[in-house]
Amino acid sequence: GEPTPCGQIDFGEKFLEALKQNYMSFEGGCLVKMNKYQVESLLTKSFHTVLSDTACHSLERYGDKTKGFLGFCDSGENHTPILLDHKELVPVASQEGATSLPCRFHTREGLRISALDQITEMIMKQNVDQQCQEDTGSEACQAESGGDSKQKEIHLYAVPAGRVFMFAPAYVGEIFHLPHVPGAGDNPIYLEVLSLEPRVFDVFNLFSR
Repeated sequence: GEPTPCGQIDFGEKFLEALKQNYMSFEGGCLVKMNKYQVESLLTKSFHTVLSDTACHSLERYGDKTKGFLGFCDSGENHTPILLDHKELVPVASQEGATSLPCRFHTREGLRISALDQITEMIMKQNVDQQCQEDTGSEACQAESGGDSKQKEIHLYAVPAGRVFMFAPAYVGEIFHLPHVPGAGDNPIYLEVLSLEPRVFDVFNLFSR
């Protein structure tokens, strides 16, 4: 992963409309409940719809830039490692009728996006933070936002099919809190960046002694 984003979109009307249309046209109809592989396929197609053709394409020498985001997610048969859950992946159908393997999506802290509710929660939290910026005199807002008046963004990290998530540190001393990973004595694990090249982390709360 890289700390610099390859593209940026607004989680507004355009993206929600793309998500809705792709959901309605999803194979099997409008599913009441989607598994994580279906969610990843839906998100991959939706991001491909709203991202520009020059954003988030493959940078590999064997990659096809003309495929845009789909070319980033699917490196082709000869360059895609086969993981244990490869057969569970739900291919993404393009308008031309071809199919591509989907990306997996993670938060900055490595939490895998496996349900649309996670995206909804992230958007709702962003909206609360933006409202607090408009009313900085509110004690409730200061407590909710932690006193941080910076613009809040949703950072998602796309991982090509067959690859694994890698943390994307921006500077030495950066901290990655991992509340979703239980550590020793029920203490959450967190990482501190010791080096960018090579990437070296100090891992805290992994062992009790």
